[in-house]
Amino acid sequence: MIHFKNLHPFALIISLISTSFAQVNEFKLVASDGAKNHYFGKSVAIDNEYAVIGASWTEDRKGSVYIFSKDENMWIEETKLVASDGETEDYFGEEVDVSGDFVIVGSPYDDGLYKDSGSAFIFHRTGGKWTLQEKLNSDAYFSRNNFGQSVSIDGNYAIIGASGDNDVPEGSGSAYIFVRSGTSWNQQAKLTAKIPQKNAHFGTSVSISNNYAIIGAPFENYSNKENESVGAVYVFKRIGKKWLQTTKLSAKGTRSSSFGKEVSISGDNIIVSAKTTFKENSIGAVYIFHKNQNKWLLESKLISEQLKETNAKINRVFFGSSVTINENYAIVGAMYSGFKEKTTGSASVYHRVNKKWLLLSIIRSSDIAPLDYFGCAASISKNYYIIGAAWKESKEFGTGSAYIYPVRE
Repeated sequence: MIHFKNLHPFALIISLISTSFAQVNEFKLVASDGAKNHYFGKSVAIDNEYAVIGASWTEDRKGSVYIFSKDENMWIEETKLVASDGETEDYFGEEVDVSGDFVIVGSPYDDGLYKDSGSAFIFHRTGGKWTLQEKLNSDAYFSRNNFGQSVSIDGNYAIIGASGDNDVPEGSGSAYIFVRSGTSWNQQAKLTAKIPQKNAHFGTSVSISNNYAIIGAPFENYSNKENESVGAVYVFKRIGKKWLQTTKLSAKGTRSSSFGKEVSISGDNIIVSAKTTFKENSIGAVYIFHKNQNKWLLESKLISEQLKETNAKINRVFFGSSVTINENYAIVGAMYSGFKEKTTGSASVYHRVNKKWLLLSIIRSSDIAPLDYFGCAASISKNYYIIGAAWKESKEFGTGSAYIYPVRE
């Protein structure tokens, strides 16, 4: 189902520079069979012609995924994907991504050979139908590997995180690169940190673009004594058939930041969230790195002063609960931010101009309501971006919804 609305200008809470974002078209997506506690919109992905929305709590948390296709000025629900071997609490659809005619779906609690070892599914659209091309597993089965907790796909390459990988040391985590050959997807590499750390959970977040892959390890350098969780993001580059770690990114001077909880890469830009920072009073911060002469340098640290001012009575904002970047546009979700002292969620739109990232607007859906958690997930393509509001009471609480907006130069 789909609803088309023109947003009232006041639905855009703030606009710092005059752009076409001041008035946007909104497409609201809901599942045709949506029901209470399905959490449609907990994961989202978009690639111009297709929008993919995860609802990992359907059917006793077996999970499902919905694909919408663009038809002129409409977005139409095209199909619903499920795992043919799905079982209760597999959470199929916990993470999703799309690239052209390929969709990847994470099922991090699929038992496989061991409990919660996890899996990922790749679907391909041929003849107007989406069919399963391959179910992927890691080459090392362990209980609670959670392979599929994070997924990303770009052309013929896919990356899948296994943050619970209990290889040496325990909970250090890993990520796997798969490459397509015809109709088969073959494991090309298993990625780990050069110096793996216990319970770093490398692979909590992943993203891939061209010859680069990035992996978040948000619990690296964790210290129980000092309650620190600095975190790190690792950058790998493909050279031939090998993936080599070239850079390790961090946010020095941040305490309990979970740096790397969410990541996204597009071309020469990387965006990383640090969802909780004591220095910013738990508002959260986001870091954007830009590649210059093969070096990834910090270009901007984003902190929403506007959200800090308008959320004085709300303890949690989680600016950076979702991040996504494409060329010179970035979206940052803040699922716990408030409006009129009610927790609703929001998303901030940024544009890169002359090496500076300028805030275009802070948006909320036209039908925003308390406990929607708008901004829990986000994805951007060249022409559109999509925001999840998984707790939206479309029919009953937790039915969920997602909203598509156009990117305009």
